[in-house]
Order: sequence, then C-alpha cells, then structure tokens
Amino acid sequence: MPLCSVEVSRGAAPEVLQKAQKLARESLEIACKQLEVPDPEDLEINVIEGEGGQTKLLVSYTIGPNEYPDFPNPSFNPTDEQVSQTGKKIHAKASRGDLEVAQTTIEAWENTTFILRNPEAPEPTPPDEDLKEIGLSIKRPQLRLIVSPEKQQGSTALPREAEPTTEPEPNLKFIEGVGKKLSEILGLPEDLPIPVHIQPTLFADTDFAVEFDCQPISGYQISEEARTYIAKLIERELNQNPSTRNGSAEVWVRQGQPASRHFTSK
Repeated sequence: MPLCSVEVSRGAAPEVLQKAQKLARESLEIACKQLEVPDPEDLEINVIEGEGGQTKLLVSYTIGPNEYPDFPNPSFNPTDEQVSQTGKKIHAKASRGDLEVAQTTIEAWENTTFILRNPEAPEPTPPDEDLKEIGLSIKRPQLRLIVSPEKQQGSTALPREAEPTTEPEPNLKFIEGVGKKLSEILGLPEDLPIPVHIQPTLFADTDFAVEFDCQPISGYQISEEARTYIAKLIERELNQNPSTRNGSAEVWVRQGQPASRHFTSK
C-alpha cells in the first residue's frame, strides 16, 4: 500500500495543512500511474510537523513477489526508470506549488509485513522457528507509533530517553508495553529496552500505525511467518489496550533499509 507523508514547518497555518493533504493525494495519483500500482484505491496519507523550516514529501511502498495476492499479478517491483520518472514528476509538481517542497523521497521496502487491524483477530499462532534466534540475529530494534490528531492524548515526539515527570500518557504507555512484550518473546536484554517514539500527526487517514524496524545481521532475514506473527502480536496489543482498541489501525514489520531515491530542485 503506497503511503505519502508530507512534513511541514512547525506551527503551519490551517491552509497549509489543507494544501499538504491535497498535495499528498495528488502525489499518490502520480505514483500509482507511473509505478503501475495494481490497487490504486489502497492508498494512505499523513501530514506531520518537521523540526526544520523546509517542506518535505515522502512516498513509501513495499515491493515483492506477493504484494497484491488478490490480483491476477500479485508481484510488485517497479523498475529503476519508473521510480526515477515518478520522483521527477512528483517533485516537479510539489516544488513549484504553494508549499515549495524542498525534497521528495521515494522509498521501497522489501521483505516487509503489513496488516490492517482486525478487531476480531484470534490469538496468533507462534511460528515453527525459534523466536529467540531472531533476537540474536537482529540489531537496533525500534518502535514508532504514528497517531492521528483525534487519538492524541498529550503525545509528544520526544524519544524514549526523555524521562517523563508524571505518569506516562496512555499512548506512550501502550507503545512501551509493546516494546516490553517484543523484548520478552525475542529474548532481548532486559536492561536494553526497545527504543520507542510517538509521532503525532496533523492529519492521518489511519488512527494508529505501529512500525517495528530492525537491522538483521549479515546473511540473516526474518521469515514471512515470523514477521506475520510479530505483526499479529502487536495487533493483539492494539485490540486489548483501552487507548488503542477503538479506531483504525495498522502494523508494519520491516527489516533492513529501504531503497531510497531523493529528488531536489538543485
């Protein structure tokens, strides 16, 4: 599912937010046409505040042999030329518009698992492989919770290292709990908690998006079965937690680094 995220300056006016949403949807229209996305209706956007003064745009999607299993050709893996033309067309429009986008990034994730929350999802079945082996074979695990404005409860974009002076707000408490659960099943060191980050949005199509990222050691890859199990564990936590059980939600389990292309006006 292609996602477009537009990063605007902190304190942007309401009209900027509206223009950012419009630009994000138009950018996905270009991406779907140029990249030949099998399902052009399955799209998502969000708008976030950035630290710098520049507006940036990101189009992200997953690639692989079975990205669209319900379509005649489930494979999705655009060519370098398609990606290049997509980035150029999107940036040409974005940089010359009212928002004057400084940088457009196109990124493709491979060997990634994505699920939409099913409120009635059953208890996930553990994979055949040893989950502790995964814990020994990955580095730098991290979690990010992206939250829509309607579901924010005092959320901040501060990293986990910033110690709260009061009881953690519900969304932070939730994602920290997810981190502890994953550390436990993967056998990660108790004294090195998984770093967590909450990303509030100014607009988001989805209320809650949980991203679990990690870097496998050389030659290792988390299997699809294991990724799906991890995603469904997070889904279960979303369904059971009072602060996240209502509203739309999705889970991403990603490994390694995306193939990224950056486009600027210079």
